[in-house]
Amino acid sequence: GEADRKFTVVADQRTGAVIVQAPQGEMDRCAKLIQALDVETAEDTRSVDDGPEANHSRRPLPIMAPRAGFVQKVFVTSGKAVKTGDPLIQLDDREARGRLRNAVAQLEIAKAALAIQEAEARGIFRDCERLQALTAKGAVPADELEAKETAQEVAKARVAKAQAELGLATQLVVQAENEVALLIIRAPKDGTVCRVRVQAGEYVAGAPSQPLMVID
Repeated sequence: GEADRKFTVVADQRTGAVIVQAPQGEMDRCAKLIQALDVETAEDTRSVDDGPEANHSRRPLPIMAPRAGFVQKVFVTSGKAVKTGDPLIQLDDREARGRLRNAVAQLEIAKAALAIQEAEARGIFRDCERLQALTAKGAVPADELEAKETAQEVAKARVAKAQAELGLATQLVVQAENEVALLIIRAPKDGTVCRVRVQAGEYVAGAPSQPLMVID
């Protein structure tokens, strides 16, 4: 009868299992019903789990100026699709490039100074070796060798100083290059440009301030 077709469902909270008791002829229909419920539950779970992440990925990104200055060029317009790293805005970099040229010139000077000190040191080292051999034979007084050995130590110190100055000059070049690169504002991720609020020739303030544009 109709009563014989009723299902009995028992939930075991300890194991998280559901036990279904049904008449022999209704087991196939019961299995399909459980499978449909499983699929619906999984889809609901994905929609809940993926929602915040999807909203986060679509969150608009404000593009700020790293420092105050004049806008030299705007590379994009509203509605343009961009990839990560694409240039968006070029700030005036004339002063930064001037500092870079000066840093490169100082680097070349430091390289030349080191080469001079190393050449002089090599000459002193050769003279010191020659005097050591002559002193051992008694052909040269010991005080002359001592003076040359002192000059050798001074030459070593000058080479070390020139090497340090070269290292500092190299760091200044890297710093100047980074400063120039910083004045090109690039897209932080893929997206579409919207609400462009700046144009070439306009003076902009550094952060925090109104965004120059927004990437959606």
